[in-house]
Amino acid sequence: MYFSCILIRIQLPYNGPGFEIENFFNYIKVDSKIGLTLKWNKEDSLMLELDKKYANSTCGLCGDFNGISKYKEFYFENTPITNFQFGNQWKVNDPIEDCQDPIPLPQKSCTDEYDICRKILTGSAFIECNDIVSVNSYIDACVHDMCLCDEIEKSSCLCDTFTEYSRQCAHAGGQLQNWRSPELCPMTCSSGMQYQECGSPCANTCTNSERSHVCEDHCVDGCFCPPGTVLDDINGNACIPFEQCSCMYNGESYAPGMTYSAPCRSCICSGGEWNCIDLPCRGICSIQ
Repeated sequence: MYFSCILIRIQLPYNGPGFEIENFFNYIKVDSKIGLTLKWNKEDSLMLELDKKYANSTCGLCGDFNGISKYKEFYFENTPITNFQFGNQWKVNDPIEDCQDPIPLPQKSCTDEYDICRKILTGSAFIECNDIVSVNSYIDACVHDMCLCDEIEKSSCLCDTFTEYSRQCAHAGGQLQNWRSPELCPMTCSSGMQYQECGSPCANTCTNSERSHVCEDHCVDGCFCPPGTVLDDINGNACIPFEQCSCMYNGESYAPGMTYSAPCRSCICSGGEWNCIDLPCRGICSIQ
């Protein structure tokens, strides 16, 4: 996959001075040595994670990183302000054009939308999430989006809010239930993968079968290999049983059961690993 950055075409993964860009399941991930991580889902979600050393040292749309979700950010001269007013505080004008403040559209009566949003966001699938991530603002966002969406786009508007609440719950350490269904925000995966709301970002592969055992990252949403299989990162991106993994030697792929011989040993490929046995070596004698 290719990723455009400042008009320079690069191939992922890409390592630059002090940073790395890579594919991270459904995300593009940027890791910086200064303690900053960005994750973009290639659509509508951008997440920023900062090292704890930046606590109480930030400002802007993401807040001041003081551990309190709503503190001074949503106040102006000790008076509460709306999300619209808060966003307008951080707009940046172009050199030749001023950005106009967006004006909230008049809220319609959305009793039906409120019932739908509340029923799902406080239902059994999100019951644990409600204890660790406040749900009221997401219900309000859901109702607001549903009111403004066209009839044919309502399903998409609904899913965007549910998906974001699901992400924030997983990020906070919550254990999600599968809230999706064929009728509600369905997700499909290719190559035999299965969609999970909260899967390990350190999936085992043919070349690294122990990766998940040392993973410390919080779970992410995306497509994952079913239990009992690993990602074939040697011959493609399909999910296969680990026993079917190929082995690499001198830059070439060897299927399970294939062998190669080297001086004093013989090796056979088994489950992505070489099993080798020592062989008698020919000796060379000399008389001086």
